[in-house]
Amino acid sequence: MEKKIPKDFYWKQYLFHNHDLVSVGIDNKEDAEFHYLQHGESENRKYSTSPLCAKSINRLINLDISLKIFKNSLEAIVLLVTGNEITNGLYDRFCHELEKHTDTTDINFVVITKPSISESIDINFFKKFFNNVTVISLDIPIKDDTYYYANQNKTYSTTSDYGYYSGPNYTFYESFKYLKRYNTCLFLECDCYFGNNWIDRLKNFVKYSGDFWICGSIFDGVLDFQHTTFNKRADVINTHINGGTALYATGNEDFVKFLEISEEYLKAYVKEINAKAPYDLFIRESLDISFRLFMKQNSTIARFINRKYLVNNLILNYSNPESKNIEISEITKMYDFAVLHKK
Repeated sequence: MEKKIPKDFYWKQYLFHNHDLVSVGIDNKEDAEFHYLQHGESENRKYSTSPLCAKSINRLINLDISLKIFKNSLEAIVLLVTGNEITNGLYDRFCHELEKHTDTTDINFVVITKPSISESIDINFFKKFFNNVTVISLDIPIKDDTYYYANQNKTYSTTSDYGYYSGPNYTFYESFKYLKRYNTCLFLECDCYFGNNWIDRLKNFVKYSGDFWICGSIFDGVLDFQHTTFNKRADVINTHINGGTALYATGNEDFVKFLEISEEYLKAYVKEINAKAPYDLFIRESLDISFRLFMKQNSTIARFINRKYLVNNLILNYSNPESKNIEISEITKMYDFAVLHKK
């Protein structure tokens, strides 16, 4: 009996789940279906009934962007603050580190936190260094105010629209509604250290970077191979940019369009595929698969988007617990960093 392709088979979703096929040139409907019938079914490869994901993938691949030069200019520094960081001393550590390494600048400073925490933010302290200080209180819905820790083996009876990492996922996408007024922003978390003259160095880098959507650090620390949530392959871990500490072109309309579809896609993905999807890894995956599938349809747009994801050596990422024991003095022997994201 001749094999038939399943009615719920969606070739783009099949390739999204199986990146190795795209890397060997399988990037169209006919080849994807042929591979599934000849090999994929017997190998139990995922193709998933995921109508919401399929809809979002189509929107990504048909993204209407202007293909115009965007001149990045660092206009604001954005600090994301959680309640835990107020109580465990990380926020105070950040303020001490900032005071030690920061001169007066014309850059704006924005704090994003929850209403219950905003009263703990000393605006006058930050006004000593920055041109203007704004505190944005994000009233995160209770159902979205959660965060999954890989070592806790926790499951939830219901999953938020933004998945197990809903707290930071929701905060990231929601913050762009308030940050569109700024050309480019540096997102920071409280567990950051600063190098000398860090703001001016980043300002100059941004000015002469040649146009980006996202620019930051790949992973530099000790890799933990045990945690495999959200397909944490070694190549993805070591090529994706850590989202909590990175530069974003918040005022770029094309990038904002992409993020709006990415947010829609993330909501579909955590419902239909995997609830453990952090936004920064997910954005990289979305860009990668869009690029590969886009190449057949419009290689100009594919290459244009691919160039918007940049890595720099001014921001370093040692942010996982396994890297906690690495001394900063050892890091400074290798890199002259502007910002170090480290536990």
